[in-house]
Amino acid sequence: MNIDVKSIIGNEGAKIPISGKVDVFESNLAASLKLSGKVYNFSGSINIDADVDCDIETICDRCLVPVKTKLPFSISEVVGENEVSLHGTILDMGDIAEKNFYSALPMKFLCHEDCKGLCPICGTNLNEKNCDCKHDIIDERLAALKKLLK
Repeated sequence: MNIDVKSIIGNEGAKIPISGKVDVFESNLAASLKLSGKVYNFSGSINIDADVDCDIETICDRCLVPVKTKLPFSISEVVGENEVSLHGTILDMGDIAEKNFYSALPMKFLCHEDCKGLCPICGTNLNEKNCDCKHDIIDERLAALKKLLK
């Protein structure tokens, strides 16, 4: 999504509306970013202000079930700062939106807040059913520490 900013360079107060869609695909993540905002000249610098509505499809980091979620975020950038630059008079909004998207991502995606995850022994999804595995197995290297609890 490229925007030619030639018309606002040197034209204080001039603006160009932004409206478009950017798709991001990673190994376990697909996102659709819908942008709306403006690029404008303020005090001789090119500024970007946009709101982004983002629909994400990924997997739960604990139990691996598919997760669909929304992630709204805002973009506020100045050309020449934070690695935002022009290519001639062209501004690559797709690249800017993608960089801001990665900054807005949460550390983990969960299917629900109290997801129990998978059993580390048999792989059963503990949200759906309990398993009969013994979870009190202690690493032999740490067995001496258990004595401290008694």
